[in-house]
Amino acid sequence: MSFVIGDALLESTVEYPIVTGTDLDETIIGVDINDVLRGGGGNDYILGGAGNDTIEGEGDHDTLFGEEGSDNIYGGEGNDRIFGGLGNDGLFGNEGNDTIKGGEGNDFLSGDQGADELRGEMGDDILSGGSENDLLRGGKGDDRLLGGSENDILIGGSGTDTLTGGSGQDTFVFKGKDLYYDSVLRSSTTDVITDFSVTEGDMLQIDQDAYQIRSMDDFFTVSLGGGDVLLGYRGIEIAVFEGGIEGSYAGISELVTLV
Repeated sequence: MSFVIGDALLESTVEYPIVTGTDLDETIIGVDINDVLRGGGGNDYILGGAGNDTIEGEGDHDTLFGEEGSDNIYGGEGNDRIFGGLGNDGLFGNEGNDTIKGGEGNDFLSGDQGADELRGEMGDDILSGGSENDLLRGGKGDDRLLGGSENDILIGGSGTDTLTGGSGQDTFVFKGKDLYYDSVLRSSTTDVITDFSVTEGDMLQIDQDAYQIRSMDDFFTVSLGGGDVLLGYRGIEIAVFEGGIEGSYAGISELVTLV
């Protein structure tokens, strides 16, 4: 079953059309104004179109697209797939194990409950995992990643990112986006990790192939600077453990693993 807001609605006096689906599996398509689209029950497919839309998946497993405009999208119950598209969007997974992608713009992504995967993609985004074991990928731009509770994986991507694992045994992943080779090794950004805890089992994971690492001891250094702990690679600062590191450690191998 499909509900499509057609051109006839544009000729009416309705400024903010509201469409609410049933308990069936529906396709709901908005138009180029500010829509309120609610899926109801069922596995729904909702497209906002242009305009600053409010989209609510509600029950079951929904696929929700904001498309153009700065949209607010709420997954509701179920394992939802949420795509912001263009604009500065607010994307909320709510319950279930959700996949959320920001697209372009400076977006806010919240997994809330469930084991979620959040991808900021373009822009300077804020990603908040919430409860359970979440995967957060900042993508391009200067992003802020907040793991929340449980054991999260945080991947800043390119840009100057701030990574906060929260409680649980978290993994902070460097995939070589912040360093590149061009006759000499250069650092374009320095990521900040705000709550690294050896006591809780946090670990910094670094892509060995991306950094062309042969021996960890030969290239990595740990030093102090203004109350912070600085991680260096071949003499270049690549990460700052803001406020230091909680717990004791004997050497770099207790902070960093190569993959």
